[in-house]
Amino acid sequence: MSEKDENTVYKEYYRLMAHLSAESTEAKHIKAQLRHATSKTIGENPMLWGWLVSHLDTEMQGKGGSISKEEYAIYITLSMTAIGPNNDDNTTIAEAASIAEIKRHRLLSVETASDMEEMQMALRSLVRVLASKGAAFNYGKLAEDLYYWQCNKTNIVRKWEREYARKEK
Repeated sequence: MSEKDENTVYKEYYRLMAHLSAESTEAKHIKAQLRHATSKTIGENPMLWGWLVSHLDTEMQGKGGSISKEEYAIYITLSMTAIGPNNDDNTTIAEAASIAEIKRHRLLSVETASDMEEMQMALRSLVRVLASKGAAFNYGKLAEDLYYWQCNKTNIVRKWEREYARKEK
């Protein structure tokens, strides 16, 4: 993804969510599949993976058997949407954690994940706590952050820690 396409993952996430906001049978089925996807690796559910690939912009798709950074970021964010707070706020996930007074170690477990599968599991725990407290955050920003976390983890960790600390005061 180039510099000029900085918000592409953000926009693509919301474009896919527009498909899921329909009251169609397909949308309801996909949303149900997403609730179960929070603990499954990307591609483990062939039907869900097929839906994502068929609706995702082809420029964002991986080649051959490899998963693109965009696919990972959007898939994980879509699955978190299924278990997270229903409202979408302008705050980031780190700001929401701070505002909801969620202990920093929950955010640290996300930040220190070694790969996207570990990130998904840690994020699942954090999102569930945020949902229980009604702490909304912007899912598009999360998708974008997950994309960039794969490119430069340190920059995203610094960003999240800064956001957490600013809201904590």
